Amino acid sequence: MKQIRIASITASLTIFIFCIVAMVGCTKNSDLIINGTNIQACKNVVCYNGGTCLDGTCHCPAGFEGTDCNSKWNDRYTGNYSANDACASGNAYNVTISPVINRGDGILVNNVSSFAPNVNLQGTLSPNKTTVNFAPQRFADSLYISGTGTQTESKEFINIWLVARDTFHHSSSNCSIVLRKL
Repeated sequence: MKQIRIASITASLTIFIFCIVAMVGCTKNSDLIINGTNIQACKNVVCYNGGTCLDGTCHCPAGFEGTDCNSKWNDRYTGNYSANDACASGNAYNVTISPVINRGDGILVNNVSSFAPNVNLQGTLSPNKTTVNFAPQRFADSLYISGTGTQTESKEFINIWLVARDTFHHSSSNCSIVLRKL
């Protein structure tokens, strides 16, 4: 009777160890699912710029896109432009657009008309990536500039509408600018 009990315990222990080894082996070679998320699918996926991997796909924060979140929205705007506006003397002038450092959705527009010559007007791209918003920015003691811009489908032109408000003189003026990529 004692030998049967020892044989029974040994058999049970052997089956138990076999099941554990089999489960570890299966988990190692198959997907690991935790709270409905496939963790194994993200094992070799690298997401840049604060992107996070979910089920093998990078999900990018605002301002970044692409399979690994390494493309910035503002790259499509960066460059030199020829500008014509309805608010200055009508002469063509040059405008430069550069990215805001560490922000994929921010741009700096330099030399915007008589409103802000040789200064940077900061804008934020909307999720549609074709509209830029310029929140009110102070450029002199009482001068604030704000507005919007829209990139054309061809990406060759950007139409900008600005409002300059002088809080000291209680006046405002509007300006529409067309930028053409050089």
